[in-house]
Amino acid sequence: MNAKNKFLMEILKGREERAFEIKKLNEKFHGTIICLTLNIPGPDKLDELYYYAFNEATKALEASLNINVLKKRAPLSGYEAYFVSDKDVKEIKKIALTLEKEHPLGRLFDIDIFYKDLSKISREDLGEPKRKCFLCGEDAVSCGRSRKHSVYELTSSIKEKILQYKNSKIN
Repeated sequence: MNAKNKFLMEILKGREERAFEIKKLNEKFHGTIICLTLNIPGPDKLDELYYYAFNEATKALEASLNINVLKKRAPLSGYEAYFVSDKDVKEIKKIALTLEKEHPLGRLFDIDIFYKDLSKISREDLGEPKRKCFLCGEDAVSCGRSRKHSVYELTSSIKEKILQYKNSKIN
């Protein structure tokens, strides 16, 4: 199996495990299930800087929703955190969208909120525009599909933003 196929298999495995984890939490708890990941392109999703950004995202979500993380995982598909809240799905999504807009690292945050039937509420459900590309500001999905930017360009920009944020917190 070549490296690209191995990477794709790891991503699929991670998604399946994430779906299973969400299903288990949904059966165990009566609240709204929330899954936090990071939007990191390319095969290398576990990295010291990404872990720093992930922890910042986790703390920001905990503070914004006044909840604690239930579980964290670090499969090769990327860092994951799971939460349950008694707040309404739409209320949680609005808070998540505010975090994504206002937190200095918010563009990296991928916060999925699930209805009881395990369908996700989308940005568009609340009248919000689609995600923008990290580099050019155009539609992120279109840029990704067209491979407008290299993984190196994207990850270099992301790591630079994380470093700037980290350094600003230190100084």
